[in-house]
Amino acid sequence: MRYTIHMKNHAGPSFGTNEELPNSWGEHVFDDDYDPSVQLTEDELLARDIDSFGRTTEKKQMERIQELFERSVNEECTDIEELVELAKADVDGLSYEEIQYGDKSVTVIKAAGYPLKFLKSIISNSEVVADPSKWTSIDEEVYREAVENGNILSNTICVSYINTDINPEQAVGGIQGLTLVFTHVEPNSVLGAGPSDIFSDRADGDTDSKLDKDMTLDRVASEGRANEFSYNEITLKRYGENGKALLPTAIMLNETDDPATCERALRAAAYFGVPIIQVMRDKYEVHDYIQNDEDDAFDASGDDYTFY
Repeated sequence: MRYTIHMKNHAGPSFGTNEELPNSWGEHVFDDDYDPSVQLTEDELLARDIDSFGRTTEKKQMERIQELFERSVNEECTDIEELVELAKADVDGLSYEEIQYGDKSVTVIKAAGYPLKFLKSIISNSEVVADPSKWTSIDEEVYREAVENGNILSNTICVSYINTDINPEQAVGGIQGLTLVFTHVEPNSVLGAGPSDIFSDRADGDTDSKLDKDMTLDRVASEGRANEFSYNEITLKRYGENGKALLPTAIMLNETDDPATCERALRAAAYFGVPIIQVMRDKYEVHDYIQNDEDDAFDASGDDYTFY
């Protein structure tokens, strides 16, 4: 048995035959073994391949956006080792001091007008604040136990970008917490960024980057200055590809921090083997806050940023 389907002739050979159809209408002939379901399956596979190609292309674009943002963080942030040497050399705006803490010597740098760029995260987890070794002893495989008992150590870190030429007033630590400084990020670690709270779920397990292609560090810092209580947010993976926690490069203090906060900072600095940076915010120029027009205001729930 043969099946005949009348079809409109297009340029080139008709489907199922190598012949040119001379008329505007031709006959499409299938053999006895023709099975419409087979062709349907092939069409579905083609559609899936096209969709997969689109998703692959989108993924590669996002990986490139992520790579460029991470590179900018590593290039822009202050080199802490270099900062220590400059402080030792008594460069204007910096001073250097060594404080003995137990059997360890901790470097303390007072930054009083010297330009700084860094990421800071206020850690409120009581176990880490009391014992900094908890930061490294709880790895990716067991952190969810902390989630279950309510003392959460998330698989992500929310940090704020500080550029003392733009937003020095945001270089503030937590009264009851511990403020870690990061100046280097690992590959594939930045998940999102915005000049305000980006509503990231700190323990949802989502590790796909959702960076906006137009988001830059300067935009994060400058547009996040609507008032004195504003802050920007960048979300990082807490754990690297080796499953180990991202380590701080310094501990931050303010000029007004109380003895208990200073004690926590010294304990953490001694454990991590990093200096303390005491930011004297009154020595930095605070510019007028940015008052965005309602039509131009950044909207973390809109197209400006695709959040979690």
